[in-house]
Amino acid sequence: YSVLCEHAIDLGWLKMNPAKGVKMTALGEGWEPWPQGALDAYRAHAAGDARLIFELCYWTGQRIGDVLKMRWDAILSDGGVEGITLRQGKAGRSGKRADVLWIPILPGLRAVLDATPKTGLTIIAQKNSKPLSYRQASYAVQVAREASGTLDYVLHGLRANAASELYEVGCTDPQVQSITGHKSAVMARKYGRGARQKTLAKAAMEKRGGS
Repeated sequence: YSVLCEHAIDLGWLKMNPAKGVKMTALGEGWEPWPQGALDAYRAHAAGDARLIFELCYWTGQRIGDVLKMRWDAILSDGGVEGITLRQGKAGRSGKRADVLWIPILPGLRAVLDATPKTGLTIIAQKNSKPLSYRQASYAVQVAREASGTLDYVLHGLRANAASELYEVGCTDPQVQSITGHKSAVMARKYGRGARQKTLAKAAMEKRGGS
């Protein structure tokens, strides 16, 4: 119920989540990352806003609501490394000050940005320069998911892809959290649970084999 209320807030239907603060009985399995086949299928069928939204979510590990607010002038370099600055929206709705994240831009995302015309202040913008609304973005992605046969996967699952891939290359909990913005290591591990388990298992067996 709380998740549905959060979604309603993103759509502008609610101003507050009445279930906020209610203790959950269990975390559940969480969001499923997109397998490579689904990623390839979506990319083969999606174009325009649907493709841009998808790539920004995939490469930054952020929610669609935060991706829609990303601005061109928030792309800055630090020590020769290019990155994009954003303020996550979910924390602000809970009454706490939202954290500001700076996320390095990898070559894959840079290629996407280079191919994107600058029609407004936000990276994802309409032809009239206004930001794309959450409803418009959701519809564009839904159409692409239907066309590509990827309805079994949701856009939020790309946060799990980001966490999983970071754990796969050996990132620590704090390093993963610095990208995804998760407040706790427990949530970061939940999103990257499969990859993290494999990484730890490989390290464990390497030690066992050498003993």
